Amino acid sequence: MKSNIVREQAIELLAYGTDATTAAKKLEIDPQTIYSWRRQKHFSSQVAFRTQEVLDEYRAAFRQRLPKMLAAIDRALDGHNAQAAMKAADIVMRMSGLLETKTIQENIVVEFGESEPPK
Repeated sequence: MKSNIVREQAIELLAYGTDATTAAKKLEIDPQTIYSWRRQKHFSSQVAFRTQEVLDEYRAAFRQRLPKMLAAIDRALDGHNAQAAMKAADIVMRMSGLLETKTIQENIVVEFGESEPPK
């Protein structure tokens, strides 16, 4: 019985991105136990399923907050605070997966050969 509870807790920790060693320490079990569980198809499937649920929850929360984030960018632009707007847009685009490695500023330089966006 306790073993099932610990397994469920391990699934939850792993789904939220906790590495196996840290999860084992938190659960006060041998890390080899988690490595052994991960080799079991059922356990791995449960972790994958829960991980997808967690990602879906994060995406839903992000979509819910997106209008407020875009409004904040608009306010920064309206207030002529281009630096704040660029930083906010950079964060929003990274969170949405639209921007991965370069910053918006770096992309502008690459695209237009200048440090300011075209007017």
